Amino acid sequence: MLIQPIAKTNFISGKCLNQAKVKNISFGDGPGMAQNALRTTTYYPDYEKLNILGRTKSQLKDLAEYFHKSSQSEIEWYCGKEKFFLSKSIFKKRVAVLTAAIAPVVANRLAMEKRISELQGKKTVGAATVSDHQERLTSLFTNLVKAEKSRIKDVPITNGILIHGESKNKKEITNWLANTSGATYKKICFDKYNPLSTIQKIVDISENAEASFKHSGQRTLLEVENLDEMLTNKSSRDGILMIGRFKGLAERLSKDYHTTLLMTTEKPLEQFEAASIAPHRFGIQLEMKNGLTGSEENELKTLQKEVARLDEKAENLNNEFRKINWFAS
Repeated sequence: MLIQPIAKTNFISGKCLNQAKVKNISFGDGPGMAQNALRTTTYYPDYEKLNILGRTKSQLKDLAEYFHKSSQSEIEWYCGKEKFFLSKSIFKKRVAVLTAAIAPVVANRLAMEKRISELQGKKTVGAATVSDHQERLTSLFTNLVKAEKSRIKDVPITNGILIHGESKNKKEITNWLANTSGATYKKICFDKYNPLSTIQKIVDISENAEASFKHSGQRTLLEVENLDEMLTNKSSRDGILMIGRFKGLAERLSKDYHTTLLMTTEKPLEQFEAASIAPHRFGIQLEMKNGLTGSEENELKTLQKEVARLDEKAENLNNEFRKINWFAS
């Protein structure tokens, strides 16, 4: 006897159809007659294992996780819709109990997927890594510094570089720039108790920078720490005067003194006196946003793992709660 099976499964109806071409088998009258036979293997829910109406709250939640991706017709089939001797009231009660248990599981999954989307979005926004900003600074500043040093005339180098945003990696960028830009790096700190002294220090360093440039062709990169405190102090007369002095100096630093200012801030740009950070003073402005924190990275991994667990559970629904009906096969 030669049998060549071709299996087809209909999971919605819970039936598996096995078609087999059978040779050298007789059916009914006429021995030796060859015919094609169609055998149908049927399944039925494992009601004992399901035990929909006999479960505790936590056990119902466990069961609902298997069904949370099921269609209404699948839920009804497992609740005994095709069981002809089952009373309608029991059937409806099973459906109601299981559907009620499924609802919070679905709601929780949707909430997790929403949070995963939010975290992945934040991760994407923060994906502009330090190396991405380094590449941009190389193009807009470092390469021009090298060109200027090679005595190319009128290289358009910015008066200032402003690095802002919530990222904590700004220090890494400024350190990299100080070490690799090819400019002579200087650093001072804004003195909030004597703001005028800070202006004077910028002037002194810039004048020395110009003298150095004439000798070596090397530009100066001057970082002024906490300069944002000066440029956001718009509420007092003295603060406004200091901002005015700074603006007059800052717009001439590159051309007259071959000096570029470097400022970092976590303050929103809206808090600054607008003209003080205008493009002709800070021509390079980099916004560094945070990616995920360590706790958010862990949260994302936990949520993704939980969603994957629910997916696996839903995929095992038929294996867990369905039996072959051998009598009907």
